[in-house]
Formats: sequence, structure tokens, C-alpha cells
Amino acid sequence: IIVPSEVTRRHFIEAGCPAAKLRVVRPGITAAPASPRLGRRGQPRVLLSGSDPFRKGALDLLEAWRRARLSGVTLQIVASRDLLVAGDVLATIVRDPSIRFLPFQPRRRFM
Repeated sequence: IIVPSEVTRRHFIEAGCPAAKLRVVRPGITAAPASPRLGRRGQPRVLLSGSDPFRKGALDLLEAWRRARLSGVTLQIVASRDLLVAGDVLATIVRDPSIRFLPFQPRRRFM
């Protein structure tokens, strides 16, 4: 069984699927380089938003972010209020001032 992330793999295992039957194959695309949208302070930012960003692979993103060590770029994770508590815990663990966890925002705020 092919799954798109380690998070999904863990969900399958928790649901009773044998780990030996699961294989993580991350999705990928070939795309032109993106033009970053600058934040209010004139710095590029990366945004992960959704009702459950941790189900979308936020833990994988945090690990990649830690490894990349990008200078002058911020990562913003927008989540529901319930997940904001988890975000506070993760922010403490990560201790990276370039990562911000925000409560749910209206879609028009990001357009």
C-alpha cells in the first residue's frame, strides 16, 4: 500500500494495517520556480493552512524547515484553535523564531 507521508503511514498502522504492507512515496511535481509573495516586512514566507495541517504533513514540513535553515524566510502554520495548542507545544520544541503558529484565518486574508 503506497501512502504519501509518514503521518499517513502511522494512521494506517494505528488503524490496524500491518507496517510491512505500507510504503511511503512522497508526491512530487515538476514545476517552474515560484515567485515568492513577500510578507508585510518584505520577507518571503511559506504558508501551510488548513483545519488539520498536521494531517497534511506539517511534521514533515517542520523537519524539512529545520534542515533547510533558510535565512530571512518565515514559516506560518495556520490551524484551528484545537491544533493551536499542539502548535504551541511544537513551537517550544522547535524553538525557531522563523516559525509562527496562528489560529484559523479567513481565506481572504491570504489572497
